Amino acid sequence: MASAAKSENDESKRPKRGNGEGSIQQLPSGKWRGRLMVGYKSDGRPDWRTFTGETRKAVQVWIAKTRERADTGQLGDREQERQTYGEYLDRWLEAIKANVRTSTQKRYSILVRVHVKPALGQVKLRDLRPDGLRAVYAKLLDQKSGLSPTTVRLVHTLIRKSLADAVNDGILASNPAARVRPPRRADFEAKPPTAEEVAKILTTADETDDRLTGLWTVLALTGARLGELLGLSWDDVSWDRNALEIRRALEDVDEGAPVLDAPKTNRARRLLTLGKDAVAALRAHRARQNAERLRLGEAYSDYGLVFPTSVGTALYERNVIRAFKAALRRAKVRDDIRIHDLRHYHITEAAHAGVSVKALSTRVGHASVAFTLDRYAHAFESADRDVADAVELAVRRAKQPAAQAPEAASQG
Repeated sequence: MASAAKSENDESKRPKRGNGEGSIQQLPSGKWRGRLMVGYKSDGRPDWRTFTGETRKAVQVWIAKTRERADTGQLGDREQERQTYGEYLDRWLEAIKANVRTSTQKRYSILVRVHVKPALGQVKLRDLRPDGLRAVYAKLLDQKSGLSPTTVRLVHTLIRKSLADAVNDGILASNPAARVRPPRRADFEAKPPTAEEVAKILTTADETDDRLTGLWTVLALTGARLGELLGLSWDDVSWDRNALEIRRALEDVDEGAPVLDAPKTNRARRLLTLGKDAVAALRAHRARQNAERLRLGEAYSDYGLVFPTSVGTALYERNVIRAFKAALRRAKVRDDIRIHDLRHYHITEAAHAGVSVKALSTRVGHASVAFTLDRYAHAFESADRDVADAVELAVRRAKQPAAQAPEAASQG
């Protein structure tokens, strides 16, 4: 009887379980622990989940949410529950290698290492929230970070794509990044060099025997992208047609060998007509390259590239940019000219010369005519003014003989 009475007293002290709340008990520390079976493991054993909270109410909320996730198939295994975003990104970067360009994978890896992991790497994947992402973007845009809106938009694109894959794989129920608006894209303002500056760069490069004179010349006179020319082979040069065929671009360098990939868009595959100066620069460059090949003999690594190093291996883009900065210093022009500004120069000058936007867009391999108009509206506005002036001038000239005719008749 005594034991029965003791049992009844113990039972009365035990907190009653709320409706559908699972097992809840208060710990000696005063905190509360909840326990809930969410199903069965692959080996047939029950899959129990536990949670410790400061209050009984917090545990009840956890049990309710966990049961809902289990019922709707949103509850992953324990490894997924504990997985941090940094751990997930490591696996994701490896998984996407086969589906993205080498340059894209490399850029994503840098963004993850430098910006994403320091801010979000230790956060559990399932704990990512839109407000947390907004806070990270605001911090990256802070003056101390010095990141441009364009770079932060790239970070957002990476996060959104990685979490979209987590949703597709059933790890997440929804994508928190899809509910976040990235920073507004910074207004594009090309600051191309003037014709006088380009002439000075090319003349000085020729006079100082710069071995990349041909590259600077072809960049300025064709508007091609740097990667397109670094991946160009002599097989892509048509001397009969005075043209270059852009079929691929340099993505990376593997122990001197070029890693090539198709251009970014179908419109980037194109035939580029060369003027006389560009052809002359290419011929002079080829003569220099043949001399380097003969001098080195078997030590020359011939990958058939038009613009390789002096030993035939593929050029690293960073080394080309460094050489271009040196060319600017020798030419004594402003040092804020970027190598990509030679492309801007070509497009702007062509627009000012009255080349149609469609023809120009095709020549430089833009994704669409709309993109060309959006990026270079100022150049085409200037050309439009020139057209208006030219048409008015033609009309004025046509009017002059008619206005002078009566005077001529009276003199007769």
